[in-house]
Order: sequence, then structure tokens, then C-alpha cells
Amino acid sequence: MTDAELARLRQAATTGHPDAMLALGQRLLSASRLGETLYAEGEHWLERAAEAGHPLAALALGDLHSQRLIDPESLTRAADCYEKAAAFGVPQAIDHLGDCFLLGWGRSEDPAQALACYERTALLGYPVGYGHLAFCLEHGIGIEPDLALARSAKLWQAAFAYPRGYFASARALREGPGADPVAAYALALEAERLGYPLAHDLAEAARWALDPAGQKSADELFHAIDAQHLIFEKEVSALEARQAPELSRPGFLNELALRHWNHTIAHPGLRLEPLPALAPRALSSLRLTREAGTKPVAREHSLRPHVWAYPGFLDFETIAHVMELVWHELGPTEQKIADTLSREHQAFDGEVATLLFPHADVVIHWIAAKTASALSIPRATIEPFSVLRYRAGHRYAPHVDYLDAARLAEYERGGDRGGQRLSTFLIYLRAPDQGGETLYLETGLKIRGTSGLALVHDNTLPSGEPDPTTRHEGSPIIAGEKWLLRTAIREHPLYGATA
Repeated sequence: MTDAELARLRQAATTGHPDAMLALGQRLLSASRLGETLYAEGEHWLERAAEAGHPLAALALGDLHSQRLIDPESLTRAADCYEKAAAFGVPQAIDHLGDCFLLGWGRSEDPAQALACYERTALLGYPVGYGHLAFCLEHGIGIEPDLALARSAKLWQAAFAYPRGYFASARALREGPGADPVAAYALALEAERLGYPLAHDLAEAARWALDPAGQKSADELFHAIDAQHLIFEKEVSALEARQAPELSRPGFLNELALRHWNHTIAHPGLRLEPLPALAPRALSSLRLTREAGTKPVAREHSLRPHVWAYPGFLDFETIAHVMELVWHELGPTEQKIADTLSREHQAFDGEVATLLFPHADVVIHWIAAKTASALSIPRATIEPFSVLRYRAGHRYAPHVDYLDAARLAEYERGGDRGGQRLSTFLIYLRAPDQGGETLYLETGLKIRGTSGLALVHDNTLPSGEPDPTTRHEGSPIIAGEKWLLRTAIREHPLYGATA
């Protein structure tokens, strides 16, 4: 944006136009960083727009506050903003408010309220909500587990032409009661066509379960699913282009998806039926940690440095979801890493994405709870997750993960009271075909990861002093790609509101 364009936008905002206030606030925030004058001005205009009743400004302000985890008031402010935008029916705000109830961030922890928020978004025609409902129904979060209803929720997400819905439905129909190998393969093919992570692997596995006649039937069903996808998206786009008033009617998109799906896809195993009301069945006692509380079995690799692993920590579907969640957020470290003292932008030459609160979801929160349970630590000591993607030739140069005195002092000056990074927690989302081992340089210990494996090492000694034998590197990738979901465990609770 040129200076002249910015001046015009500023002038429009000064006259009290809410849309101009929102646009100006977002432009200024994207061009600056916390602590800079332009950043403060951008936040000011978001606040003005939210006060003027602009629901998207309230959502944006909630996202801004939710990233300031070390501020004791930030999470309450974020939840208040999400609630204000939710009152206008903004699905993303309702979704984030559900996450606040799920975690107890700015609101009392109440999984039943979280489930009600996710259901509300689904009924508004927000397909992400169906994915959240399916996950909660599978894992007993806010409601007793019900795999049949979880499968139905996944199919509803597919009916909205949503890639995750195709992949998750294919997984659900591959095995167990009600398995339908033909439908599983057809859905996996559509997920693969749309580029969903790991869908090719799923389609290949599903294909081997079919004889030639089954493969032919699946191909025909795939074409019907693809046709429904194109018809549904085309009609929604046409309605949006003419700003059809029916789009604002709750339930309209659900009716549209149901009608198109059942009309186009004449396959008994994929018949779509309305979901029963779930909120009346929700239970506040079924918290995020219910299933996550089952401790995995650890495999020790060494005592000094202390390194151990949990094979199969994450399943195939969860891994694919995490990869999809960050797909469009990944970027070079010099663009994505604000902490220049870490020197990560020099050590790592791949891509990175950080899953701060606005970019996370119930799946990420569940992984954090599962991590806390495995390590017997408070959830509030876990840093936000990030994803590292290594391609051929990429490596992570030798480094340590504990915080030196300069970084500890800098963090404390910024209000971070989390203290030392006691441990590092890495989950392999995808293991490379060749290379990419984690090598501990002082001892020569070399770990070759496998998909789903969680690798942990302590960064400090029992005395609390940093352990220099944890110096390690990510060896260069020779073939394939390596994806890691990582976090660090801090000495004290990191989040101001839960300290």
C-alpha cells in the first residue's frame, strides 16, 4: 500500500467508517511488530471498529489478544472479543470461543459449552465445526464417545466439499462396523485429488482391499463425489456473487449440502442424515484430558543426555490433519521467526509455522493435553506448537534448545515468566526416506524417526543447570521430506491467566 492510499484510508477511518477502521488497523498491524508505534495505532483502530459494532473487528481483536499469552488479562480480553463477535453469528469467533471454554482460557473450563459452540458453527454451515464435533465424539471430549455419530459428522464435512471430510470419512469407512471399502477408496481418491496430506497413501492402502470389480465401482463413485463437489461449490459461489439473502439464514447451507449430496451420490453407505442435537447430551465433566490421560509407554535411548521416545504417539489421521492445518502457514524461518536471539533463521534452512491460538484447534489442544499427560506436567508449561518442514538438502545446524542467560533476560524483560526450557518434545509427522536423523553430537546417539513417534530430551540436568551434552543437529535430508511438530516444556506456567 502506498503512502497516498494509506492516507486516504486513515482519513476514512477518522470520519468514523467502521470498515475503514478495520482495514486500516489490519494494514498497520501487518506492517509492524508489537512495541512499534504503527502496531499500537493498528490496535487502536481495531478497538474503535469493534466499539462501533463491527463483528469482524471484534474477531480480529480477539485473535490479537489471544496471542499475548504472557499478559494476565489477555485471554479474558480475547474471550470477551470472541463473545462479542459470536453474538453476530461469526462462525470463526464462535469456534474460538469454544476453544476458550475447552481450555479454560478467559472463561471457566467447560467442555460442554465448547461442544455447544462447535455444534452451533456446524449448524450455521461452517464445515470446520463438523470436524470438531467428529473429533470430540471420537475422543470423548464434552460428550460420551460415539463412533457412529463421529462418522456421520465426518460425512457431513465431506458434503460441504471439504477435503478433511473426504479423508476422515475414508478412514472411518475402511474398517470396523459398517466398513465400506468401495466408499473408502472413492473418498480417498477425492481427498487425493484435492491435495490433502497423506491422501495418496490412504488411497493406495484402500485400493489393495478391492478386487477389479470393486475398483471399478469405486471409480464410478469417485466421479459422483467429484461431481457433487463441483456442483455444490458452483451453487454456493453463485449465491455469494449475488449476495443472496438466504445465505444468512441459519441452516440454509446444511439443507443445500444435504440435498445435493443425497441427490448426486446414490450409494447406500454414504447416505447423509441430519445429526441429532448434541448439546443436550454434552457433559462438562468430560474434559480434554479424558483420553489424553492414558500414558504411553516410553522407550529410553540414553541417560546423558536424557533422551526417550513414545512410538505411535499420534495416529495417521491426526498427523494428516496437523499437516493440512499448517500447509498455508509455512514459510522461511527468516520471515516466520521473530526471536532473532534464537538464531534459528540461521541454523534451519527449511520452512516453519507456529500454531498460535488463532491457528490451533481442538486437535492441537488435545495433542498438548496428551503431551502434558505423558510427561506429567501442567499443560500451561507447554509452549505453542510449531511445525518444521525439511525438504531435500535441508538441515538444522548443531544447536542446544535451553535458553542462555541473554535470552532468559530478554524474555523476562518482555514479561515472560516461563523460565528455562526444561525439555524438548518433537513429534514426527513424516519421516524422510533417507537422511534427516536427529544426532546428539557429544555422544553420537542417532535417532531415525518414524511417523507418529514422539522424541523427547531433557535440556537441563536434575540440578536445573543447562546440559551441554544435549547439543544436537537435524542431519541433511537425502530423499523425501521430514515434518516435525515440536514444542518445549518451560520451568513455570507460561500463560499469564493460568499461572
